[in-house]
Amino acid sequence: MKKNLTLISFILVWVLLPRVSLAATDCNIQTEIPATECHALIALYDSTDGANWKNKTGWKVTNTPCSWYEVTCGGGHVTGLYLYDNQLSGSIPVELGNLGNLTGLEIGSNQLSGTIPVELGNLVKLIRLYLNNNQLSGTIPDLSSLTALVNTDLGYNKLTGETAGSATAKDSDWAATQTVPPHQSHGHGIIR
Repeated sequence: MKKNLTLISFILVWVLLPRVSLAATDCNIQTEIPATECHALIALYDSTDGANWKNKTGWKVTNTPCSWYEVTCGGGHVTGLYLYDNQLSGSIPVELGNLGNLTGLEIGSNQLSGTIPVELGNLVKLIRLYLNNNQLSGTIPDLSSLTALVNTDLGYNKLTGETAGSATAKDSDWAATQTVPPHQSHGHGIIR
């Protein structure tokens, strides 16, 4: 009887231990930011092939999203995402529109594709928006609600249309930057 109990205990430990030792983010139990903001970060990681980012320290591993690589927080909210040139590949998730306290979104010089989600228009506290040097396409969504926006760089993509305040009037070569980005080119097509 004792041997059977020992064997059963060993089997349970062997089966359950690998599952217990794998840390993962649970947005519903972390307490640093609202769960909706945590889910938005997870959506970004999942939709941009986070497993293959250059640096993904902390992402989807800990329950402390404010300590994740290039995530900044303040007042219990995500305030910045600075994943410039970090090998993000895929589309920008609509869930980023749930980061209502975001002041900086810098995800340029990656391999992002698809369209710019209209939900980014919800980021009314955004000051810096850098989506340059990707492979984004389609029409630029209405960003007129982003009244705090000071710096925008959408250059070196395949975008059409204008940003709030007429991007073409602010940067005469903006339309010329709407091509596949040159490898590791920085600083072109800035709209201020």
